[in-house]
Amino acid sequence: MKGLALALSWLTVLPVRTDAPAAPVAAAAIRWAPIVGALLGAVAGGVLLGLTALGVPGLAAGLLSVGFLAVATRGMHVDGLADTADGLGCFGPPERALAVMRDGGAGPFAVVTLLVALGAQASALAAL
Repeated sequence: MKGLALALSWLTVLPVRTDAPAAPVAAAAIRWAPIVGALLGAVAGGVLLGLTALGVPGLAAGLLSVGFLAVATRGMHVDGLADTADGLGCFGPPERALAVMRDGGAGPFAVVTLLVALGAQASALAAL
């Protein structure tokens, strides 16, 4: 169960307290990660169904569901995608790309990439 607690603390905003992980606990957390992801997806699906049942238009319900996932995961994947887009979009040498990716700000490539990626996810959910 320590592995599940560690996976929840790594992958969600849930305030799960854990000790400094030993290697076996960290390995167990990695094994639990897909289960945590599936649980997050199930909850997001519930959010989508609930909003749709309340009469919220499909695209708005999709956007809110995608937003829920971003908040529930501390924006981990959204931030990584934005950093990657900015690094690839700087068109500089690898050292420059790494510096851009380490910068905390979001550049134009990050903004466009996030709009397209999150918009596509929300549209796909709306189509469901």
